[in-house]
Amino acid sequence: MGDSFGLEAIKETLPTSMVSGSTEDRARGVLEFLLSEAIRRSGQIRTPVVRNPATCPNCGRPCASTRSPYCSAECREIASFVRSVRGGAQSGALVDQERQVALGQNMWFLLGGGRPLRQELVPERSRKQVIERAGGLCSVCGSAATTIDHIATGCNRPINLRAVCEKCCKARPFGSNDVLESDRAVGLFAELADRIGSPQPLMPCDDAGAWDWRVYLDERQSANR
Repeated sequence: MGDSFGLEAIKETLPTSMVSGSTEDRARGVLEFLLSEAIRRSGQIRTPVVRNPATCPNCGRPCASTRSPYCSAECREIASFVRSVRGGAQSGALVDQERQVALGQNMWFLLGGGRPLRQELVPERSRKQVIERAGGLCSVCGSAATTIDHIATGCNRPINLRAVCEKCCKARPFGSNDVLESDRAVGLFAELADRIGSPQPLMPCDDAGAWDWRVYLDERQSANR
């Protein structure tokens, strides 16, 4: 793969701040933050997890699903993110700024910061419509609603938006310490850096070129017969 398989070169194309510049540049800064740590960890020896179709290929927990190789939607999203970064670094495609923005947003969402860029793109008319639909009340705690956030995906249609107060809003500005310093984010950030920085795929689903979820699922089903 070469030294850090292109991570250094990709890092040089990214902004170094998550808290200044345009919202798009701050999203790209989130990715730079991750790649810097991945590069720092890339020289450490990590033992790849042995492929075992009876387990989730992302987290290694037992998984018997016959529909998905993953034990949860979160594991599926994390696996997709790791492959996208590793594959984009190897091919050089990750120099594309739109791809950098998309992956920075995805990482921020995985860390628990919601989708601040998608939220910023919601028209003011839609914001008012969502808040009025909720009777002006936060859909989480019942306090006065002052903003909106996403219910499920990053889709900005009103049906996928909910009225919330600032305290209950999941979307936090890029670089917010309340996101980065949470126990969950600290642990996940370290895991992502290890898996992205490793010269060899650490989990079965990390290999951007060879991973095929259908084959993995077939192996699981065959083992259960």
